[in-house]
Parts: sequence; structure tokens; C-alpha cells
Amino acid sequence: MRPDGGVGALSIRASTPLTKKVQVRLLTGLFADSAEGFSARDTQLEFPHLVINKPTLQLRLQPGVSLPLGSVSSGLEYTLLTTGSVDPTVGADLAVGGTWLFLAGASGRAPLYAGFDKIRQGLYGRADMRVARRVAGGAVFLGASLAGQRARGLTAPGFVELAPIAGLAVPLDDQWGAELGARVPVWTGAADRPYYAALRVGLTRVLGKRHGAGDDPD
Repeated sequence: MRPDGGVGALSIRASTPLTKKVQVRLLTGLFADSAEGFSARDTQLEFPHLVINKPTLQLRLQPGVSLPLGSVSSGLEYTLLTTGSVDPTVGADLAVGGTWLFLAGASGRAPLYAGFDKIRQGLYGRADMRVARRVAGGAVFLGASLAGQRARGLTAPGFVELAPIAGLAVPLDDQWGAELGARVPVWTGAADRPYYAALRVGLTRVLGKRHGAGDDPD
């Protein structure tokens, strides 16, 4: 299968530690879609909690809420731009290993009411698995991602998408980090649905002193 177009994404993330195990994190982003131009995604407010923090094992739970500040339409599928509603979110990240790492993550979003477009969006979920290698203070990774959403009304059916992912994460200093990632769909649940390859650049800013382990690459 060949992608119908491309998407460039800039994600911006800021976090500040509350305790050694709990953070507050704000995540937003912009997308340049080859079909529809520039779009913004909803802003997410998360509260990551480091449940297990050992040298070779980390588990982080991420309850949060999504705020409807994104664009209404886009050709994107794997990333929701907006539901038009305030939605609860939940996620979990697992990291196992040392120099070589196995990374697994899952996230979900559950719209509870119809947004400003009068449509109640369907449940959304995404799961990633990656193998990563620490290199010169950063990391490179390769893996696969599965994303899907239930039907979103008569004009917006649900979807399922499987894509390989690859990228790298580089710390710039004690408070700034940068990530570069690529995602290329190889299968979707509908034969005639357009889909897009994506290239993402991310910037992370840690406010205040770090506690516990740093963030895993997205």
C-alpha cells in the first residue's frame, strides 16, 4: 500500500515535577497536511505517575484530560485533532532493559458528550511497541503502532491503522530535549480510505528540577 500524502508534525511538550513520582505535563502540536494545510491538535493535560522505577524496569501511568483547542478537520487518522469536547484520557508506558530497551505504550480517549460540531466522537485508542538502543545520551528506536477509533457519526466512520514507526530522541541540555520520528501506514481497515505518512519533530521542556526518570521517546 502507498500513502496518499504526507503530514509534518511539530509537537510541543512541557512538564514540571510535583514529587519524585508525579509530574504535570502539557502537550500540544501543529500539523502541516499535504491535503488540507495547517491544523492544530487538542491540548492535553496529563499527570504522569511513576509507579515502578528500577534501573531496568519503569512503569508510568498517565491519567489526564483533553481540552478542545484543535482544528475541526484534517486528513489525519492516527492522531485526533479535536473532538470538540473535554475528554478524559488515560495512558501507560513500560520500559524494560538497559542499553537495549523494550518499550510499550498504550493510550485511550473517551469523549463523553457531543462536541461543538454536534457529534459525539467514538472511543479512540493507540498501542505502540518499540525496541530502542541508547546512544550517546539519547536513543534510537524502531517498532510498530496500532491505532483505531469507533464510528464518529454517519459521515465519519471508524478506522483501524497499522504502521511501522522509527525515530530518535536527543537531550539538548538538562531541561530541553528533541525528538524526530516517522510513521508510515502499511494497513488500514478500509480499502478506499486515504491515509498519510507522517514525519514528526518534537520539543520537550522540563520546568524546574527533574525528579526520578526522564521521559521515554515518543
